[in-house]
Amino acid sequence: MAIVQFGSFITEMRGKVGDLVYSRNRGGNYVKSLGTYTDPNTVPQQLIRSYMADANTYWQSLSEAQKIAWFYAITPTPKFKNHYKDKIHLGYCYFISCFITFKLFGGVTAVNYCKNSTFDDSSYWSLSGANINISSGKLNFISPGSYGFAYSVVLNYPIPANFELSVELDISNYASGTVRFYLDSGPFVYFSADGHFSFTYSRSSPSTYIYLQGVSSFIGSLDNFYLWHYTDIFPKTSILIPCYNFALTIDSSPETVSLSFSPANIPANHGLLIYATDGMSTGINHVNLPFKLISQPYSGNASPLNLLSAYKAVFTSIPAAGKKVFFKIVTVNLQSYQRSVSTYVSTIVLS
Repeated sequence: MAIVQFGSFITEMRGKVGDLVYSRNRGGNYVKSLGTYTDPNTVPQQLIRSYMADANTYWQSLSEAQKIAWFYAITPTPKFKNHYKDKIHLGYCYFISCFITFKLFGGVTAVNYCKNSTFDDSSYWSLSGANINISSGKLNFISPGSYGFAYSVVLNYPIPANFELSVELDISNYASGTVRFYLDSGPFVYFSADGHFSFTYSRSSPSTYIYLQGVSSFIGSLDNFYLWHYTDIFPKTSILIPCYNFALTIDSSPETVSLSFSPANIPANHGLLIYATDGMSTGINHVNLPFKLISQPYSGNASPLNLLSAYKAVFTSIPAAGKKVFFKIVTVNLQSYQRSVSTYVSTIVLS
């Protein structure tokens, strides 16, 4: 695709002329060859498209000051001009990139972990205690019990320490006792009345589970539970992202996909986005290849990573011996969701 600049008589063109297509985007006017496009619309494609839609919606909700912060995070000035003096807003593009990374690691901006505003998906929650059930769109404590509770996995990776969360829930049909909310082992937040409750919550340690618990013989119903993850998607210009040296080993018999790296541990509040290709010709050396995301390990994982199941989940099988496989690895700071430059590594499949 070429960027073009028109003269004084024709300043802009759009549409098809022969085998060329003229149009314009944020980068300015451009012309490209007419192509035949297909849309496989795979599940991963649909997922990323939904993330982009969410990102655009979230961007629209930002204040002007927050948008300007993104502009300054990517460049010393909030706008820059391309070769033809068109002003381009890179801050928006940078935000979209960070937001999609945020979502790839399971980040949430306004998600109800019952999957909507009511408790009508009981399969998502694990219940403990004969005095508790989910019915009529509510979590009900129906008889005096000292320790009925519901719990659910919050994210694919633990919420990092000291993240500020915002929580909302409704209590109705209150008769007695106390509701207790907490993540993992606390701290605890208590409620003993009907009403709508909104509060902020954070822990000094990473969190994996969310609990809604009835104590002191609580009888009543919970509804409209929400958990927001607020402080994760704001630009930080002083973030230092660690660098790694990677080595890849793939064997077809016995089947092995191993990625080793040094330093040997992923540090706190960091993760990796690991992309891979299918088997390629050994003569291919460039990295403009059809990479697919296979894994997102985070802090606590150590070298080497066993990626056999992750690779086969995407590509079905290990390539034949003698084929070449490329990996692309991006390091991510899980507090700002800013990404490192991509690191590429390749190997020949062993037999």
